Amino acid sequence: MRLYLFLILFLFLSSDIYCQDKSDSVNHQYFYFFNTNPYNAEVIFNDSTLGYTPIRFFTKEKLEGSLIFKKDNYNIQPFNLSDYDFNSGRILELVPLNKKEDKLIFINKETQFKTKRNFYAIGGFGLGALASVISTIKFKNIANNSYDNYLSSLDNSELDKSKKYDAYSVISLIAMQAAIAGLVYFLFVDK
Repeated sequence: MRLYLFLILFLFLSSDIYCQDKSDSVNHQYFYFFNTNPYNAEVIFNDSTLGYTPIRFFTKEKLEGSLIFKKDNYNIQPFNLSDYDFNSGRILELVPLNKKEDKLIFINKETQFKTKRNFYAIGGFGLGALASVISTIKFKNIANNSYDNYLSSLDNSELDKSKKYDAYSVISLIAMQAAIAGLVYFLFVDK
């Protein structure tokens, strides 16, 4: 019986010594736990994605710097690692983007014009250009029809009418070019 007790005591003491020797060689690791509300936010450290929340990981060394939590339609949330509590981890509340004010990209929907434009002049020249295009086409069609009538009847009055409406179509064409020039001036040059 004494031998049996001695053997149990020996095994107990040797296992205790064995455990103490192994514990001295174990590297201490740091355990990190992060979660966000709402979850599934991207966790970024040093320009690398670590994963998505909830996230748990071990490191051999204590991390320094900041983590960035990023989720669509929410503000980017930085977290300074010096504020981390190893006993409880960290749960972060993400703040939704305000659609009108907090966009990361601002879209300027205003015109590129630096000064106000004279909309009456622009409208007038635009209507003048449109009217002169219509009148040019109409006068040229009348002139062509009159010339066709002259060729079939050899009536000099149809030839005179053809020349008169050709002149009107040329005048309308010149008026159209002048109206377009005025439109371009008041749109792009006038300050």
